[in-house]
Amino acid sequence: MSQPSSDVLVFAAVLLIGYPIVDYVVAGRLKRSAQSNKPFYAWVLGSEWLLTTAAVGLLLRHGLTLSDIGEAWGRRNITIGFIAAGLILVAMFAAYNRKRILKLSPERLARVVRHAGPLVPQPGVERAMWVLVALTAGFCEELLYRGWLWWFFRDLTGHLWMAVVLSAVAFGLAHAYQGRAGIINTGIAGLLFSVPVLLANSLVPGQVIHAALDLANGLLLSKAAESVSGVGAHQSRG
Repeated sequence: MSQPSSDVLVFAAVLLIGYPIVDYVVAGRLKRSAQSNKPFYAWVLGSEWLLTTAAVGLLLRHGLTLSDIGEAWGRRNITIGFIAAGLILVAMFAAYNRKRILKLSPERLARVVRHAGPLVPQPGVERAMWVLVALTAGFCEELLYRGWLWWFFRDLTGHLWMAVVLSAVAFGLAHAYQGRAGIINTGIAGLLFSVPVLLANSLVPGQVIHAALDLANGLLLSKAAESVSGVGAHQSRG
């Protein structure tokens, strides 16, 4: 174990406490006040890239590189295998969810879309922004929570398994704006995304799979919302 420097402790406090609180407040206000998801997506893009830039800056300041926290190919064959398997699973999961959505009644589908809230991009600019949001979440969140925080907690506690668990908890809390279920689900996802890091010694598989999963889910919900709008318009004309 080693005592982190003051700048590292400050950034850890921001990432573990400050950011989840601010994100929860900002996301709540944007959801209530905006008729469009674009301000929320802009907030996600700006905040996550700002945090990632700060994390990289701290690493460099302390003589480390991105490869020291897993931003490298690691065990190349295992990395490629995880990416291939992960993308296949994402495709299967998306196909399964699409079938489930097609079986829902218009009323039930409308409730699902409303519950998902800002995670449902509207056609046009929002969908384009969602692609950027998904890619950003995949790269930045994995680097922050499975990379930087692992390094921080491992140095702080001296135990890798503690770093894995605590980082997963932090990952869940960072999604508090999604409610209790969102915290639990993303916390579990954080543990699952830890597996390729542990086995491949690389953040890359998690980054690719994370981005693909967010992209597939968002676009699937977007199409569902479009069909709900179409049903509503048809009924109003009738």
